[in-house]
Amino acid sequence: MSGRWLCLLALWLFSTQAAEARVNADALAALKQDRSDRAYSFVVTGDNRDGDGVLKQILKQAAYYQPRFMIHTGDFVSQGYQREYLGFLSLLRRAAFPVLLAAGNHEIYNGGRKWFQRYIGPERFAFAYGPDRYIFLDNADGELRSDQLAWLENELQQSARYRFVVAHMPPRNLYWFHAFSTGAKEMMKLVERYKANYVLLGHMHIYDKMLHNDVNYVISGGAGGPLYRMLFYFSPEGGAYYHFVLLQVSDRGIKERVVPITYRGQP
Repeated sequence: MSGRWLCLLALWLFSTQAAEARVNADALAALKQDRSDRAYSFVVTGDNRDGDGVLKQILKQAAYYQPRFMIHTGDFVSQGYQREYLGFLSLLRRAAFPVLLAAGNHEIYNGGRKWFQRYIGPERFAFAYGPDRYIFLDNADGELRSDQLAWLENELQQSARYRFVVAHMPPRNLYWFHAFSTGAKEMMKLVERYKANYVLLGHMHIYDKMLHNDVNYVISGGAGGPLYRMLFYFSPEGGAYYHFVLLQVSDRGIKERVVPITYRGQP
C-alpha cells in the first residue's frame, strides 16, 4: 500500500475513533470520578487558533499547578474544517487534565458547527463540580437569544457555593468593542441578579478583567492567536501577551493568578 493511502487510512481511523467519544463528555466523565474536594484549582485559556505552539506550552506549564481541569474559552481552530478539529484533538492528547471547550466563532465557520457537535459535544451545557456550578453558553454567532437566556437563568437558580459562567465573546463595553451586543445586557443582569462569581471569556486576544456589580468578568484570549495591539485600547487590568489564568477555589474564596507564557518559537 502506498504512503498516500496509508496516510488516508490513518486519518480515517483517527476520525472514526474521535467520533466515538466527544471531548466535553469525556472530560465530564473523568470529573465525575474525581474526589471533588471543596478546595481545588483549574485553569482558563482560549484563542489558540493559528498558534498551537503556544497552547502546547500552556498545557505543559499549567500541569505544574496540578489543576483539576482546564476551561478553554473557544477559537481553538481557524476556519472550522474537519481536518483542523482532528488536528486539535491530537494536540489535546498532551493535556494532563480534562479540558472543557466553549464554542467560538472560528469553530462554526464553513459549517463547522457539525464538527463541534460531533467531536466536542453540545454547544451549551452545565455541570456541578463539588459544591460549584459551571455554565457554558453559546454566543459563537454573536448573540444570546431569549431561549438561551431563559436556560441561563434556570441554571443560575441551581444551588451552588460559587457560580462560573463561560462564553466565547465578551459583552460589549467601552474597552471591549470586539464583542457581542445582542443579549449582552440581559446576560449581565442575570449573572448579577443571581450573584455569579466569574464570567470567563475569550475572543479578544488579550488578558483583561472587569469587576462590575460584584461579578468578575475575565478575558483570557492569549493561547496563541495573533495578539491584539489595538489602537485606542486601554484598560488598567489588561494586556496583550500569551498567558493562562489559574483560579484556586476553596471555602475561603477564589484566588486568581495570571501566568504569563514565554514562547520563543513560531506560534
